[in-house]
Amino acid sequence: MRGEQYEMHEPRWRGTADSDVNAVNGVRVEEIEDGGATGPADPAHYLLSRSGFPPDDDADLELRVVDDASNLNRELLYAARRRLAELPGLDPAPKAVLDDRLVELLTTHFDEGERQLRGATPQ
Repeated sequence: MRGEQYEMHEPRWRGTADSDVNAVNGVRVEEIEDGGATGPADPAHYLLSRSGFPPDDDADLELRVVDDASNLNRELLYAARRRLAELPGLDPAPKAVLDDRLVELLTTHFDEGERQLRGATPQ
């Protein structure tokens, strides 16, 4: 999927994690805009890139959903939904597709109620 200036792809992960704490440095995910990355970004941990995949630069990556331990992370998924609401240069239709994907990941891999999530506007 290409938005106005973004390309979406499927992230890769090995397991799942509910934790809101970054596995490496103990910083809460919600306190860090990029989701707590501690080194060079792994494009496989993100849903979007401004320059495609592989990205031209780590700064092109948006919506991190996989933590440093390669786990699909519930708190990162929620943070990605909040960030998506603020993402510049992306029309409402692509945002809706991305939000649907985030909701799908939450409901498929975690005990999140789809009905509750679909009705909730990301804060």
